[in-house]
Amino acid sequence: MDENTIVPKIEKDIPSTLDLTEHILPVIRDWEVGKRYLVKLEVEMNSQNKGSMYDPNDQNEVRSSFRVLGAQSLEIEESPNRAVKEENHKGAFMRAVAKATNEFMGG
Repeated sequence: MDENTIVPKIEKDIPSTLDLTEHILPVIRDWEVGKRYLVKLEVEMNSQNKGSMYDPNDQNEVRSSFRVLGAQSLEIEESPNRAVKEENHKGAFMRAVAKATNEFMGG
């Protein structure tokens, strides 16, 4: 069999990858390898192609390349005051529910 006609068997989908620099998203300096993070991206599409990079017989897959213009972490930043703020929000919510319930019950 000719070497160029061998098609590799793909066991599972290969996910897209993304490289970011601290210039685009400074908080990555503090992130840890192996952990998951939520990121909002602003991108510009540079190209779009049909066909798998891994299976030449699959012409249905769409691949696109993007230039990252900006990024924002969607993670809640840990801070010493976070627990206090969350407790204040819970208390305000409970007071609003109690007030609405009281008004609904005719009180």
